[in-house]
Amino acid sequence: MGRVPSPRRPVPSASTLRLLERLAVAVLLLAAAVPRALDLGTGFDREFEGWQGAFLGIAAVNYERFGPLAFGGYPALVVDLQAPDSTQEPLSAADALVYTNHPPTAALLAWGSARLLGPAGWADAWRRGEAPEGLEPALRLPFLLAHLLGLCAFYWALRQGSGPGLAMIALALLATAPVSLLYGFLASYENPSLPCVFLAVGFGARFIRGGARRDLLGTALALFAGASVTYAPAFFLPPLVLVAWRRTRRRALALAAAGLPALLLPLAAHALLAPAGLGSGGSGRAPLLSRVRELWAPLLDGSRGIGEWAAAQVAHATDALGLPLALAAAAGALLSLARAAVPRLDAGLGRGEVRSGAEARDPIPVGAILSLGAGLYLFAFYRHTLEPQRPFQLFVAPAAAACAAALLAPLAKPLFRFRAGIAPLVLVVAAIALPGVAHFESLRAAARAPLAEGQPGLPLPQATGEALAQVVPRGALGLIPGALGLNLAPTYYAWRNVLAVPDPTQRPALLEASRVLARAPTYAALPDQAPPAAQAALAALREQLEARAPAQHAAAGWSAWRLDG
Repeated sequence: MGRVPSPRRPVPSASTLRLLERLAVAVLLLAAAVPRALDLGTGFDREFEGWQGAFLGIAAVNYERFGPLAFGGYPALVVDLQAPDSTQEPLSAADALVYTNHPPTAALLAWGSARLLGPAGWADAWRRGEAPEGLEPALRLPFLLAHLLGLCAFYWALRQGSGPGLAMIALALLATAPVSLLYGFLASYENPSLPCVFLAVGFGARFIRGGARRDLLGTALALFAGASVTYAPAFFLPPLVLVAWRRTRRRALALAAAGLPALLLPLAAHALLAPAGLGSGGSGRAPLLSRVRELWAPLLDGSRGIGEWAAAQVAHATDALGLPLALAAAAGALLSLARAAVPRLDAGLGRGEVRSGAEARDPIPVGAILSLGAGLYLFAFYRHTLEPQRPFQLFVAPAAAACAAALLAPLAKPLFRFRAGIAPLVLVVAAIALPGVAHFESLRAAARAPLAEGQPGLPLPQATGEALAQVVPRGALGLIPGALGLNLAPTYYAWRNVLAVPDPTQRPALLEASRVLARAPTYAALPDQAPPAAQAALAALREQLEARAPAQHAAAGWSAWRLDG
């Protein structure tokens, strides 16, 4: 008696598969939104999020205070300063510390959100010498929405290049990448520009494959929008053109002809409008070539060579991505290079990937485009990327997720042959993603957790700022030692002119450029309990200040000495 053949499983229709795909993407985005929104209403943190959040909070207040066009549309960073004399002469850009290193788009976005969603009275708190209360959610919300839009655009771009299978895996990995989780609501330039980059790459991939002029227009518009926020999108056009050049020179030239003006127009407008703000600190905006030389100075003078820089990028990426994702991304990048070099290997692995439509016949290496663009971006900011500034890694994380997905996507069909269906692939992805979530929690705790009772160090910026407001009088200038590692957030919460300087016993010469700061009473402020790394330096400073005179103000764990009285 022969074996009874098992009934064949029904094959889902294309519409059913598409519905399931959309549901899976929706679930991933919802799961991604929860941890990113976790701290939406909390105070600014100890690290870069606190610096940028305070920066845009101060800018929003000053747009209300002086008007959005007072300094050419650029944000003013003045805190608790009055007019320079009894004539009530308007403050100049030098007095207001106008910031012109980037286009003002992000600052204007924060101001618009504050006006729409900010609590009552936020714009007038400065009159009482106080920071706005409860403004943090309004400042952060548009950047969180931009970040979530970026996740959608990332998935869409990967889908245009390599199909739904690889795109879904990459989305899951990016949604759980530690740096992406940590800075999901970062009020800065990165989150609004990321969706522009992904849209440009996605439209560009469609155009390279043979898309219509509307895809070329979509690429140009996305680049224009991104360059209106910051410089980063400019570095993703060259790899896009390079990929197109390998296929058809005509389309590569069309991408360059459309993309270059789209990038140059907003950046040229920025270069023309920025002098109206008279530069950061009133010192004037440095010429572009001088700024490039400054950024590349460690390379040009040989003090920090390319090998040291490359090693720093590996260390920074591993910290920002977590070790499992960093290793998977490196392996995926090597595999992609091998597939490009060995057609037989590419054909064999391609049979294991889940693709449909045009991308099944003609995949576009979106992961390679994102990787090359992120590499150019990091190199362009050579000096800054030598240091562990994690927000730069927001452009590395998508490239890493795409490369890691390129490693895992060929496993799809072989794993589907198991009776467990998709479960083995989910477990493989989870094995990479879950350690990243755990790493995110450790990074979050370091930036946001309050100090344990009796632990030496400084509390969160809000408490530190409130303490500083008690020892630095209104209208005064407070100098604190840079060894404390404080960001701008304590200045925001104190709503006092508190600046971190190498030596708080000496007024920095740059302050003399401001009529108001030059006349302000000056205090050196020190905490009674310093972080362990700064204790020796602060003990010497305290001894030096005490030798001059006793502290004029002491409260809430801080002391302040008048320097010019």
